[in-house]
Amino acid sequence: MTKTNQSDIRISFAPLQGFSDYTYRSIYAELFPGVDEFYIPYITLQNDKTIKKSHLREIDPENNKGINAIPQILAGSSEEFIFLAQLLEGKGYPEINLNLGCPYPMVAKRGKGSGLLPVPEKISELLENSIPILHSSISIKMRAGYFAPDEFIKVLEILNEF
Repeated sequence: MTKTNQSDIRISFAPLQGFSDYTYRSIYAELFPGVDEFYIPYITLQNDKTIKKSHLREIDPENNKGINAIPQILAGSSEEFIFLAQLLEGKGYPEINLNLGCPYPMVAKRGKGSGLLPVPEKISELLENSIPILHSSISIKMRAGYFAPDEFIKVLEILNEF
């Protein structure tokens, strides 16, 4: 058994949509120090290709001072992901998280979040088109599957290619 060093432990704060907004993250960080990174609730394009004002407030660097904030993106295509990622890069974010975990039916039925898990070739295309263009690191949050709990296996094979 390997002994874990305290320095090997990382604490990540995952968002709860509608609750852990930028005010909550800032106060939490002040009262409970030690969180290594705070994930910002996802941003996505609306049907009219705009971004909600509330999402823009969440990713505003002024609202995330003093914490390591990592924004999440919900995207169903490489074009959408690149557009949102470049917006975040322009705001100075060195890491961007691709959300493949959101199970909400309205999201997943549009081929975003966990709705991408059953079509790993779309994930491959998204990453293949995005990685050469982007300058930030890309992390991925995902669940085991949307329709079946083993969908992640094919996705992991694709992620290993990158």
